Amino acid sequence: MHRKCFSQWNHQRSQFSSKEPKNTQYLFLEFTDINTGELFAVPSAFPTTPGTYTIYIPGSGTPPHRAAFASYYQSDATCQLVAGTMEKAVSGKITLTTVNDGS
Repeated sequence: MHRKCFSQWNHQRSQFSSKEPKNTQYLFLEFTDINTGELFAVPSAFPTTPGTYTIYIPGSGTPPHRAAFASYYQSDATCQLVAGTMEKAVSGKITLTTVNDGS
């Protein structure tokens, strides 16, 4: 997939909905409460209360009730992934201190 770049950040981001700034760094954090009482453990909800979420790698065993996923990557001046910069968290905990309206 080829991404489109724009040279200047513009506060009216909506007009650049399919573009990204050049040379960008991304840190993605995802949190979910998992219903482990089902036959297959599946994400059941967005976090509704603050708490500690354990990094979980899908397929690595029984997921914790509160699971977190974290990844990082960089794009270059042409908005392409910089080789060797994609990283995924493999262990640890992330603490949410505030949750607004369950989102």
